[in-house]
Amino acid sequence: MKAYINRLLLIASIAILINSCVLSEIGTVIKKRTFSGVVLSKFHTETDCFGSIALKTNYKIDTVAALCYCKPNQALNFWEYVQAGDSVSKRKGSMFIAVFRDKHKRYFEYPVCIR
Repeated sequence: MKAYINRLLLIASIAILINSCVLSEIGTVIKKRTFSGVVLSKFHTETDCFGSIALKTNYKIDTVAALCYCKPNQALNFWEYVQAGDSVSKRKGSMFIAVFRDKHKRYFEYPVCIR
């Protein structure tokens, strides 16, 4: 029984280590992203909780892809809040997206799901 528990603990430790490495890598990629524009639309693009938003920037229409819309532990998340007509901005080095609506500004943690 003790050997079985030790094996379970080892497996759990490895899973935690792998998960933390994946999250660290995802955070690095997200911090490099930068975008700013007016939201034209949002749409589900893939299965497993991923969607995209179409943005109108100064010069073109751009798409921000792979945004997670399954965040059940948050009272209000980016995906549920953002709508067409909102201005959004994400600065390089940040893990937050600013949403400007009317005269209000809200910040949301970048929506991440592990594929």
